[in-house]
Amino acid sequence: VEIVAGPSLVPLNNILSGKMLLQNLPSTLVARALDPKRGDMILDMCCAPGGKTTHLASLVQNDATIVACDKSRKKMVTAHHLFETM
Repeated sequence: VEIVAGPSLVPLNNILSGKMLLQNLPSTLVARALDPKRGDMILDMCCAPGGKTTHLASLVQNDATIVACDKSRKKMVTAHHLFETM
């Protein structure tokens, strides 16, 4: 039995590395629903692995205070690395 969840995608192989981050739909909707504005203060209490947080930063053109935290230290280390590259 083969289960196919969607179309077969070509691997990105680091194309646009540091410029593009793939996310699932619910993660992108969270940032859009918040409708952040430049200069806002935003608290992301479940930020790892960092996709929603970087999306929020993108939406406000890096002109907001975003406090990002997660209960997992290991996940926060991963998120921190992502934040440095984006």
